[in-house]
Amino acid sequence: SGDDTHLNCSVCNKCCRTLMTLNLIGKIDEFKHLFDINKYRKVAEKKYIRKQVLKQNKDPYAKDNINLAKANNVRLPNKLFCIIVTLPSLVRKVMITIIKRILPETAINKIKNLNRK
Repeated sequence: SGDDTHLNCSVCNKCCRTLMTLNLIGKIDEFKHLFDINKYRKVAEKKYIRKQVLKQNKDPYAKDNINLAKANNVRLPNKLFCIIVTLPSLVRKVMITIIKRILPETAINKIKNLNRK
């Protein structure tokens, strides 16, 4: 479901996969009535591309998009760059998981309340 002017949200995985493919074949602007292209480029494009580069050996959709980029001579970031850029969020997720396992729920709630102030 989209906003008031577009039929699609333009930022979920399904939309990003479609928009990345359309962009790789040079057809993205032909679908601006269905997708918010500016929103995709501003909010999701770089992050989604990095995820695709990192998942290309595990996810057939990612592999297809990476192969399409290569076939169209589109440069994508290398894996090392994607890992470095993605690492802070991965570390944060791991730390949150560890904290949730070792701290009682009351302590976690106090921490959440501190962040809201």
